[in-house]
Amino acid sequence: MKRSRVTVEMLEAAGACNVERFKALWPDGATLTMKNALTAVRELDVVWFVDTIMSPPARAAYEKACAPAWAAYEKACAPARAAYEKACAPAWAAYEKACAQAWAAYKKACAPAWAAYEKACAQAWAACDKARAEARAAYHKARAEALLAACRIHFKEGVACADETA
Repeated sequence: MKRSRVTVEMLEAAGACNVERFKALWPDGATLTMKNALTAVRELDVVWFVDTIMSPPARAAYEKACAPAWAAYEKACAPARAAYEKACAPAWAAYEKACAQAWAAYKKACAPAWAAYEKACAQAWAACDKARAEARAAYHKARAEALLAACRIHFKEGVACADETA
């Protein structure tokens, strides 16, 4: 039985972004074996490979086969995750309390400087906005003139575009 191979060329043609890692693992390409599949799952973005390279039926089969394994993984991890969250909860609450107090003091200390900054910026922004409006008007006029010139060329010199005076 001839086995299929995944090659660098195949991955590059599909736009893979981690080709160097693949080359380091399999310089001559990878034969489809359980050993290579386990390495790929641990080392590469297999989801990208499945989504990009595989046909819709192959992708559906992969997802169907993975679903029970993922459910078992989640079920096995749930007690450990719950114990972790329970163990961390008191420390997290203390951290949040300390940060809330520090954040309140920080905001209070920064408030006068922030107000001065906003006042200074408001005046500068108004001047900037006025300059931008004037520049935008000139830019729009230049674009309109360019459009009319392009229309004249397109419709042969001397043929007026509609409403040239507006």
